[in-house]
Amino acid sequence: MKYNNFLYDARRRKKNKGGRRCYQNQQQQNFIARTTLPENKMSLIVSNRLIYILTKMSEEGNKIAKDFLNLLYSDEKRFTMSYFDITQKIDSLSYMSSSGYNVPESEKFSSNKRQFVQVYKVIKTIFGSKYTKNEVQKFISMFRSVYKKGPDRNDMPPPSVEKIIQKLLKDTKSGAMKWTVSKDLVENDKMVRYQTRSESTPNKGIVFDIYIFKKKENCNLSFLTIHFYNKTEKTHIHTCDIGKIRDLVDYIIDKHKIDVEK
Repeated sequence: MKYNNFLYDARRRKKNKGGRRCYQNQQQQNFIARTTLPENKMSLIVSNRLIYILTKMSEEGNKIAKDFLNLLYSDEKRFTMSYFDITQKIDSLSYMSSSGYNVPESEKFSSNKRQFVQVYKVIKTIFGSKYTKNEVQKFISMFRSVYKKGPDRNDMPPPSVEKIIQKLLKDTKSGAMKWTVSKDLVENDKMVRYQTRSESTPNKGIVFDIYIFKKKENCNLSFLTIHFYNKTEKTHIHTCDIGKIRDLVDYIIDKHKIDVEK
C-alpha cells in the first residue's frame, strides 16, 4: 500500500498542479553517473546469409548496404545490438542484445536470448539521421527484393554430405524417413535397393537410394545415391561410398532383416 499511496499522491499533485518541480542537482547527477552500470557494447556482426544480401545490394549501388558492410567487425563503433540474422519474416531480423554479451561465441546465433526487430529500426539505430526516411525505404525495398530471390545457385556453398548422412540416419531411426524396397531388385541375389524421399512440394524434392550388397565380402561395396527430382527430370547430386554410410547400412540391414550371406 505504501507504493500505491505514493503513486496516488503524485497523480493528485499533477492534477492540481501542486507542489514544486524537483530538479537533480550536480551532486545527484554525479551519483547517478557513478552508480549506473555501463552498457556492454559489441562490434557489428551479422550472419553469412545477411552478408550475402547486403553484398548483392551494395553491388547494385545501395549506399546504406555498403556502409553497413564497412562497419562489420570494426571496433571503431560499438553497438548494443549485434549478431544480426535474417528470419522467416521478410521485414524482420533477429539479433543479440547487450544482455547476451556473455553468451559463448559459438551460441550467439542460436541462443534463446535472441530478439527480433524491424529492418527499418536496425538502420535507424545504426546510422541515426545519416540517411533520410526515403533512402531507408529504398534500402528496405531492395532488401525485400534480394531476400525473395534467394541466393544464386553459384553462390550457394556445397552441401555438407556428412551432415546430410547424419540427419538421414537420425530421421531413419526416429521413423521420420521411411525406406521401401525397390521392386526391380527384389529378385536380385547380389544386392537390394531401398529408397526414401524428402519432398519440398508434391512434385519436387530429394530422393535417396541405398544399394546394399548381400554377400558379406561385398558389403563394403554398398553405396548411396542422392538425386534431385521434379516433374520433368531427375538430377544426380552426390554418391556416397560405404565409408560415409556404414552406420546407415548396418541400421537398414538390421531394421529390414536383410539376409547378408557370410
